[in-house]
Amino acid sequence: MVGILTIGAYLYIYAPDVEVVHVDMICPTCDKNSPQPPDTVREANTGAMLRVILKNSGTMGTDLIHDNLTVFTPGRLLTNKDELREVANPLADIVVGLGAQSTAVLVRPIGDTLAYVMRHPELSNFRDDPIYLFGHYTYRIPFFFPKTRKFCFEYVPPAKGVPEAWAPCSF
Repeated sequence: MVGILTIGAYLYIYAPDVEVVHVDMICPTCDKNSPQPPDTVREANTGAMLRVILKNSGTMGTDLIHDNLTVFTPGRLLTNKDELREVANPLADIVVGLGAQSTAVLVRPIGDTLAYVMRHPELSNFRDDPIYLFGHYTYRIPFFFPKTRKFCFEYVPPAKGVPEAWAPCSF
């Protein structure tokens, strides 16, 4: 009996613990001071990415077995997390090994034009509309049981010298 409790305590203490440690947007075109307008619509809708960095802060490795990122602009501030509906990602079931104290990067492509408008809200009619990045990730804990964690972030555009940020949702 003591052995079982010892093993259980060991697995609880040293089990993998995967959490979101950073969220940002990468946009090579937008990062230029004066981006040139794209030549085609296809070029306008490629290149920018939303990036979520996960870290396994546990001392045991794990497998990231499912993930999903969804971008949502409801046109109003949300007050209830039940209003967030994920868009299915057919590539979300790729298993990725995640060692102890390692990171994994989840990306969601968005268009350069959308990213530029997000960074320059004065150019859009949607300047007061919040933009949410939300989703979930599933990883294995001891004995191969899956554990799913959900996350939600709201985009805070740059203003008066303060850089853009992604703040955790308030609900």
